[in-house]
Amino acid sequence: ISTGGNEQVTLALRPVEGGTAEMYARDMDASVDELVESFCDVTKPDVSVEDRVRLKRELFIRINFLMTDRHVVNKCLLVLLNEMRDTFARQAGEDQPEKVTALFCGMHAIVNLAAAAESGLKAWEACVSSQPLGAAALPGFWTSKAESGTVCKAFHRLGNEQCGVAVPYETYLQSQGAKPFQMEDFRGNRAYVIFPNGGHVFRQRELLLTFLTEYPCSNRLLLAVQADLASNVLLSGCRALGVIDMLVIRPLWMLNRQSTVRILDMNQRYEQLCDWLEELATADGFRFSGDQSGPFPDLAGAVLAPDDAGDVWSALTADASQLDNDLLSQALQVTAAYMLVLLRREVCDHLPGGALRNLSDEQRRLTADAPKDNVAPERNFAVLDSTVTCKPHMRPLAREAYVLFQQNATEQWLHQKTRDEQEAMLSRARKISGKVEARAKATKQAIDKARQQLQQARIEAVHRKRVAKDCSLRDHMRAVHEFGGVWITVSDMTEALQQLPSGRHEQAVTAQLPAESHE
Repeated sequence: ISTGGNEQVTLALRPVEGGTAEMYARDMDASVDELVESFCDVTKPDVSVEDRVRLKRELFIRINFLMTDRHVVNKCLLVLLNEMRDTFARQAGEDQPEKVTALFCGMHAIVNLAAAAESGLKAWEACVSSQPLGAAALPGFWTSKAESGTVCKAFHRLGNEQCGVAVPYETYLQSQGAKPFQMEDFRGNRAYVIFPNGGHVFRQRELLLTFLTEYPCSNRLLLAVQADLASNVLLSGCRALGVIDMLVIRPLWMLNRQSTVRILDMNQRYEQLCDWLEELATADGFRFSGDQSGPFPDLAGAVLAPDDAGDVWSALTADASQLDNDLLSQALQVTAAYMLVLLRREVCDHLPGGALRNLSDEQRRLTADAPKDNVAPERNFAVLDSTVTCKPHMRPLAREAYVLFQQNATEQWLHQKTRDEQEAMLSRARKISGKVEARAKATKQAIDKARQQLQQARIEAVHRKRVAKDCSLRDHMRAVHEFGGVWITVSDMTEALQQLPSGRHEQAVTAQLPAESHE
């Protein structure tokens, strides 16, 4: 929950019975109930039941935004949340509150742009060459999903431990006086790393090829990398990813992570990006050049400030043959077209006519402190995963308390209280600990029971489907035997049809069709 001023607190972090919107809505309602109960027990133990209900109602009505990733479950949850708020408002005799505004996570946009870029490059490669490219052209090899991923497996320290050559390659670079190998690892990262890795592969392509030529102990992974690096088409695809990384992805990342940039400021930024992608995708005779500024020219200096970024950009914009420049221009145009379609769909609220372009003054005031992404809950999941790995025997309630205590800065909040207030709160917390334990145990039992019921329902559904299929098969076979059994040859069909009246020929042939499908 974002409380304004870039401050976010976590309401709950626990298992749910399933992944439907109804289940999430029920869990949200139960979590708010527990929050109100615990808050009142610790800070205001004498609060009446009516006041606790009023507090819960006020909490729900004050929800203004919901961060989503455009998944259908999130869309359904938004509808249910609005219905819950309307119900609370009617119970309080208040006017119907304004609908919750669905915000789209800016980081999800970057991740999804990577998938769109992959699809665009795949289509472009199919247009450029009708034959397999790179490692796919070698006997016994198949197409790689991403050439940068293959290079990462072969040369990164966290790559393939059996076939990789990270240590020998580092030694080779030291002997040549070259800079250390640089590439983002795919472990722990999302798919967007194909953008920076594309630039890293293109910058280091000559050193990689030279090493692979001289290295005596080859294997299938290294052969695949060598074949991929020898393809101008695949290298042009990596170069295109690197260019998009410098002009689009890194500026977007900076805008999403800068606290001074508000979510409404992204309206103009996304519009600039869409206009630039459209201009690039529809330009006639487009030719890439080193003076391309991209959609965010004001951020170019900050993007190229790191030394590695400057080296990559120099390699991407270095002089190349006319063929390579033509391939790069084609790849950029096709990729831009794919990215434009996705971006217009996912950030439609930020574009002219969208929900975030037609806000009232009050909504604008509230939106000023709304987050641009869901990094905070994603960080919670990362901490949760680490506790599962490092402390597998920790109880779910203890694991939730551990993450929430850290994320919500509970210790700092307690330090702001006086000594007497701290003692009073901790004393009340100790008194209700048994109640919290019992509630967590009951919740776990209820979730386990619900999951068992769902599993049993799935098993029964599979069983019913199998029984229905068996019954259908028996009915078909009965119909087939009624007309003399299965026809194996044309003569069998002719003989059987001659023995039947002409009016039943169509029925007999129709009965044979399902039997053939079950053979």
